[in-house]
Amino acid sequence: MYTELDDLLNQNTTIDAWYDDGFLIARAMLNDFSENDWNMLKTNIFNKDLEWQKKLAYSISNKIIIDELDILLELLKIRNDELTEICIDSLKLYCNPKFENIIKNNPNVLEILHDKNNFQSTFLRLLLENLCKS
Repeated sequence: MYTELDDLLNQNTTIDAWYDDGFLIARAMLNDFSENDWNMLKTNIFNKDLEWQKKLAYSISNKIIIDELDILLELLKIRNDELTEICIDSLKLYCNPKFENIIKNNPNVLEILHDKNNFQSTFLRLLLENLCKS
């Protein structure tokens, strides 16, 4: 299933087509991921271009499982404001007792929050600071 998702994310589509249909197809594929598929995704995520990564981040918060959370937190290593914003938006769904401490203590989250010299916008740091506050 990983190969099919990779092919889908690599397709050159219009933004409208992706947000109308593409991400729903990607979510359906992610629902069928095996442990091996998740491992392949984790292994290859940094070898993909930024558009691929943004499409994945937008699609991934589907089942609210640790594999999805791991991917979103890994994507925060990539210093791109748009990708970070998509990840933060997806991470909102993981603000529950099961995952909240994982998010708040993740080194990638902490780095963005505490490194005022990185190019992450102040707005994104504020989003992260308030992510799991009730």
